[in-house]
Amino acid sequence: MTRASLLTATARTAHMAMWSESATYKQGGTGTGIAITARKAAVKTVSASGEDVVVSTEWFDWVVTASELAVATVLFEPDIGDTVTVAQADGKTAIYQVGTYGSEKCWEPADTEEKELVIHTKLWSEA
Repeated sequence: MTRASLLTATARTAHMAMWSESATYKQGGTGTGIAITARKAAVKTVSASGEDVVVSTEWFDWVVTASELAVATVLFEPDIGDTVTVAQADGKTAIYQVGTYGSEKCWEPADTEEKELVIHTKLWSEA
């Protein structure tokens, strides 16, 4: 390992430790829950109102260490229909659904070595 890659790995680990939170990643097809550590990277909010209800959609990007996405030591790619579940301070849980932004994939590498992935999710709420 070169000095530069060692410094990059150390910075990545520190960043995840400071800004991440515990979550559960669940594959849509299997329903298997995997404990992960993820950090929010970006948020965009969109609202649409109908006659009786206002539906808000928040698009969150989550950064995850790629090696955490494994079932029985087999790595997998995030897919539409998967979820990221996070326990909130008020005791409730928020379920973020993995999805796309237009025609893009639902995930992309966060770095050139693909050690971390950015997973695109949506959080729906009604009022």
